[in-house]
Formats: sequence, structure tokens, C-alpha cells
Amino acid sequence: MDYHEKKRFNRNSSFITISKFEYEYLTYHAAAAEGIADKKVAAAEARIEALKASEEEILMEAKIAQIEQKETMVKEKREVYIKELAEKLGANLGLNSRIN
Repeated sequence: MDYHEKKRFNRNSSFITISKFEYEYLTYHAAAAEGIADKKVAAAEARIEALKASEEEILMEAKIAQIEQKETMVKEKREVYIKELAEKLGANLGLNSRIN
């Protein structure tokens, strides 16, 4: 089909005629593009999974830090309480020994 024949081709038709070379060229490139797209999709899915794992690790580390912070606060409060109790007991013992 030369240029003039293509120009007269009915534009409303849903069929076109192409050469075997054009068909093979387009088929090859379509297959290659599909292969590349599949690889890119697989890479994106792997990246998503890696990000999910990273997010889960960060959340676990944050939870551990939160638990450790609470444990530290409890320990500090306990130490303060024991110190205050010891001071009160020491003060009471000091008064008792003065009385006797």
C-alpha cells in the first residue's frame, strides 16, 4: 500500500492493513514493553513489601521505647517513694530515740 492508497483509506473503518514487517516489529515491541512493565510492577511490589516491613519494625521499636519509658518512670517513682519512706522512717526513729 503506497502513500496515496493509505490517504484514500476509509477513516471510519475499524481495520487497517500493515505489512508483515510492521506487524512483527509492533508485536515484538509490545511484548518487550509488557516484559518491562511486568518487571517494573514486580519491583514496585517488592518496594511496597520492604516499606511495610520497615514500617512494622519502626512501630515495634516505638512500642518498645514506650514500654521502656513507662518502666523507667515506674522505677523512678519507686525510688522516690522508697527515699521518702526512708526519710520518714529515719525521722520517726530519730524522734523515738530522743524520747527514750
